[in-house]
Amino acid sequence: MNDLTLRRLVAVFIDFMILCGIQMCVGMCGFFLTADIWMQDGKKFMDVAWCINICSFFLMWLYFFFSDYCENIGVGKKIMKIELVSEGQKLTVNKMLKHSILKWISAAVWPFSIAYYFMKKEMVYDRYLKIRVRDKISEV
Repeated sequence: MNDLTLRRLVAVFIDFMILCGIQMCVGMCGFFLTADIWMQDGKKFMDVAWCINICSFFLMWLYFFFSDYCENIGVGKKIMKIELVSEGQKLTVNKMLKHSILKWISAAVWPFSIAYYFMKKEMVYDRYLKIRVRDKISEV
């Protein structure tokens, strides 16, 4: 595994940990806000739980999109000093949107995504969108 591939994997792991923290906070807030509903009516609690999950997944998608949209400011990419490019250029808004949606779906099935990454040395959504990882260290 080359240096760039390893740094991409570490960047994904960092972002994944941040997202787990965000989801935990949303879930805990939702639980504390709905504890009374849960005690009184289990069906209403399940409705609220679905809303909390939807909010959590929406926040995850926003994180993915804005980390691409704002000049690759994703925490993992920034720490690992890498960026994503398509055909040598910065990603277009259209590609960013597709990338964030596919990355969101890939996060939902992360064991398969990681296995694919180890086999092919690229994320499945990067291959589909023809996105490559570029080293930002060599540019400086």
